[in-house]
Amino acid sequence: MHAHVDLLVKFFSDVIWWITTIILSIIFIGFINITYAFVIIWVSIIMFIIIHLIQKKTMDYRRIKRDINIWITRKFVRILMSKFEVLQNDKTDIESEKITNTLNKNIYLNWKIMDYKVIVHIMIYLLIDWSKVFLIFLFWYWLYKTKINFWEFLSLMSIIYLLEQILRNLLNLYIDFIKRFVDVEKLWDFFDKMRNIDLQENKKVFKYKKWDIEIKDLIYSYNKNKKVFNKFNLRIKWWEVTAFVWNSWWWKSTLVKLISSYITPIFWEIIVDKQNLKEVSLKSYYKEVGYLTQDPSVFDGTILDNLTYAINRKLKKWELEKVLKQAKCEFIESLPKWINTEIWERWIKLSWWQKQRLAIAKIFLKDPKIVLLDEPTSALDSFSEEQITKAMHNLFKKRTVIIIAHRLQTVKHADNIFVLEEWELKEKWTHKKLIKQKWIYKRMLDLQSGF
Repeated sequence: MHAHVDLLVKFFSDVIWWITTIILSIIFIGFINITYAFVIIWVSIIMFIIIHLIQKKTMDYRRIKRDINIWITRKFVRILMSKFEVLQNDKTDIESEKITNTLNKNIYLNWKIMDYKVIVHIMIYLLIDWSKVFLIFLFWYWLYKTKINFWEFLSLMSIIYLLEQILRNLLNLYIDFIKRFVDVEKLWDFFDKMRNIDLQENKKVFKYKKWDIEIKDLIYSYNKNKKVFNKFNLRIKWWEVTAFVWNSWWWKSTLVKLISSYITPIFWEIIVDKQNLKEVSLKSYYKEVGYLTQDPSVFDGTILDNLTYAINRKLKKWELEKVLKQAKCEFIESLPKWINTEIWERWIKLSWWQKQRLAIAKIFLKDPKIVLLDEPTSALDSFSEEQITKAMHNLFKKRTVIIIAHRLQTVKHADNIFVLEEWELKEKWTHKKLIKQKWIYKRMLDLQSGF
């Protein structure tokens, strides 16, 4: 980004002035003799062509070097985020060796780039000096043959010296541009591939009251050959717990990501509270959405830092204590510094069930009207699952709740259970009514143990 801005600033501050000076100089020379102007133009063009051909090879080396630097950065971040895994499996030497080998490639590329840089600078000075000597002899020859007078000769020599300085600056700038453009090129590539998340304030502000969530003609696919949803239609009632159960592991999280607008379908209309998500500001919509996955997102810091990240006000102690009780987070009392305990990255100091309960407490504090739960208990044992389920029932009150689940223990108290096969809706009912039927849900239930 800095490279992009620097190039633009340099262009408007220097390049326009230099180009204007060159154009006016050539026009002035053309008034003396149009042939002289064409000679200078062709000499300049030849210099730029030669420099460009040399720099083209340098560009290839710079692209490789750029990609190596990106790889090294990612590698360092991955090692830092997975340092315990690296240490546990005694992979420190192997990881270090990989980075060292890559750094050696980087050093080799630096030498190659430096070689070309020296060659280019030598070429620039030689070409400019030789061209200047050639033009000086040419002007002297014309003066000797009386094709120009002495004052025209002085004018031409003055302009040549002025053009020399500008050409040197332009060529150096061009080399710098080529060097920086490698990074700018990567930036453009990133912008082209990155999905545009529309958080613009000029769209309507989402206002939640109590209306249903309606999905109309939803089409989505991860690749051209396989559609996840094809003209999928569904209505989810407000202030009810709606569960989605698949007869396979495929595409369960996709529906939640579509409703939360984390991903964008090919064709769609998702109407939330009589408001089309295409027409509302996602920034305002996200304020009313709480999203809990089986692996909640966290950052290095204290428990309090993570719990209050979505809160834009100072939290009172009684509010925090109430939420921790509702989310069944009594284990915090046994921690050495209570809510000020450092949890490190990836919750390394907490167990999985503790992490899930704190994630539920975080949603309580945010107080969203729509709660999305994506496999919230899939990685828990039966006892922990029961405790988490109790905590979630406290969360469900007066909220529209959508649960994506494979383990049916999590959804048996839902108001509505939708059973899907790929993208088609096969069954819809409550747990008690579905188990009376010998359909897909009943067969799934028989395969699972525990209740």
